[in-house]
Amino acid sequence: MNASLKSKTPTQGGTGRSRPTEASAKPQSNRRPLGITGRPTIPSRPSGPIARPPSNRFQLSTTTVSRQPALTSRPSKTAIASRKPVPGNARDRLAPGSRGVKRKSETPQPAFSDDDGSSSASDSDSDSDASTRKRAKSSISSADTHVTSRRNLVANGAAETAKLIHSRTLTASKLLYKPAMIVEDSVAAKVGLQYPSACGKEYFELKVLKRQSDDEYKPMDDIEETIRIICHHYLPERVKRTIKPGRHEIVTGPYETVYSKGLLRAKNEGDVEKYIDIIEDFNIMLKALVEDGSIQHELRSRATLPLDWFERIHNQIYSRTVSLHVESLKQYETGTDDVYGELLPSLVNKIINVTQLSHDHIFVDLGSGVGNIVLQTALQVGCESWGIEQMPNPCKAAELQKAEFAARTKLWGLSTGKVNLINGSFFDCLEIDEVLKRADVVLVNNQVFSAATNDNLLAKFLDLKEGAKVVSLKPFVPRDHRITKTNMNSMYGMFRTEVHEYFDNSVSWVAYGGEYHVAIKDSSLLRKFGQENGMG
Repeated sequence: MNASLKSKTPTQGGTGRSRPTEASAKPQSNRRPLGITGRPTIPSRPSGPIARPPSNRFQLSTTTVSRQPALTSRPSKTAIASRKPVPGNARDRLAPGSRGVKRKSETPQPAFSDDDGSSSASDSDSDSDASTRKRAKSSISSADTHVTSRRNLVANGAAETAKLIHSRTLTASKLLYKPAMIVEDSVAAKVGLQYPSACGKEYFELKVLKRQSDDEYKPMDDIEETIRIICHHYLPERVKRTIKPGRHEIVTGPYETVYSKGLLRAKNEGDVEKYIDIIEDFNIMLKALVEDGSIQHELRSRATLPLDWFERIHNQIYSRTVSLHVESLKQYETGTDDVYGELLPSLVNKIINVTQLSHDHIFVDLGSGVGNIVLQTALQVGCESWGIEQMPNPCKAAELQKAEFAARTKLWGLSTGKVNLINGSFFDCLEIDEVLKRADVVLVNNQVFSAATNDNLLAKFLDLKEGAKVVSLKPFVPRDHRITKTNMNSMYGMFRTEVHEYFDNSVSWVAYGGEYHVAIKDSSLLRKFGQENGMG
């Protein structure tokens, strides 16, 4: 039998264009940063994680914020002493003051180069096939309440240019996109966005869709949401205080900054130069904090990766890979065990908390589809994550995601657990059999599995170590099961089961909530029954 279940976690939004060279960027010698109210100098002792029901099973909605306070710790004196000073010109860029006068001269647009590390295959996307792209959306973010043991969030190794798919690649189609704010010759403006690492920038075209659609990628939304997440999760408190909106500003959310307010105002006014200036101000501020080590210090003070932070990164990955091939995921035979469906990030986040999955654990997804859950656990938790899938189209999408995941997490300056994706059946894979013996948490979306398939899986789970947890949508052990003298040899007696609730918009195939089950390997139940009944 060749059964493979598909539990997936779709995500939305994205980034994904090619980039212009930095040498061709606009001159910035006389510009001053965007209305920063105080100078974020480096102190001697610094301190220190919308949705609507999907219209179809492959769509996910825009995420909102997770409001858990960040964990902080005081740095050692050695760490403080080792911090490099901000270069003089970088400090000048962070100096307080009003915005520079809007430039009146023509703004030269940077030319794109072919050696910027972007995917050549993606850059060659034609206008015709771009019209078929769809963007899956993710569920609403929930608070991350499970605090794992300490992990290092900072990416290891020397900085290098990430070979990622740039946003400009996704908006190349003239059939789908038009310039958002007209500049010379009706050509879309181009801009590079700095990320919290030394891996360079991602390059965007400032375009909008010709026809309103919730399914297609929106580059300016991508820019604005990325800046919000970076400002909220990466910046030291001393810097956050300087970029808060002024008292006269209307603040609509906890992530509002002078950058987000300024971008919105420039977009509403149709002022492309002002929009680009604000992004460049942000780039200058962030690059200085990367170079002086403040960003890395802030990451080292944290023990968890909140859900909204993960979703922003994975939304970018998903939009540049899986969304381009989403139609192929619908090609499966209904009425079989091979049916595609996804667990959304909010539900996976609950499962992480309930199972207390930690960075030193091993996670296995049986029927991993496009690999969403494997990537979520590897990034959000930092654990060794395995997935196995036998359907060919999801496997192809999973490999695309894995490659973009490696590049984009470096761009965000983050470490991850090891990602392992296998193409095959979990009933016939010896490598997965060996991994299951070491696994701490196993996930299987058995929503459509037959009783025979579930029983065969349960037999495999007998090799799990004591205390290992199996998460499923249908129970492997009947609720009314009680150990008796007549059934004490049943496989059911080796597990105790917990029942948990999930809420609306947690899975891709229905909008309403339901239950999931956690079966815990516990052979002490049988031993206790035997002792109580004089059976050894």
